[in-house]
Amino acid sequence: MLLIGTKKDTVTSQPRLREVPFNHAKRYAATKNMLDAIETSAKDNTNIEGTFMRMARALWRKNEGLSSVADTEMSFRLSTQTMEKGKGHACSSCSVL
Repeated sequence: MLLIGTKKDTVTSQPRLREVPFNHAKRYAATKNMLDAIETSAKDNTNIEGTFMRMARALWRKNEGLSSVADTEMSFRLSTQTMEKGKGHACSSCSVL
């Protein structure tokens, strides 16, 4: 699991609106054995693709037993172009459409 906080653009521009300090979220994620805590914003596209990529890598390692493989050594690549073309599938290395 990955703890995801949304509306980062709002709390950056108006800090008083923050309900949970980010360092508290990071500690909570650690106590629950989560991958991490991350803040995102769909409005300004902050950490959106990176969040999906991080989860995809974690799932890949878990399901393929690749826990010692560094992120740069991953043998798969996800493509946002595939999704944009409406194929409903983002994996560029397999044939499922």
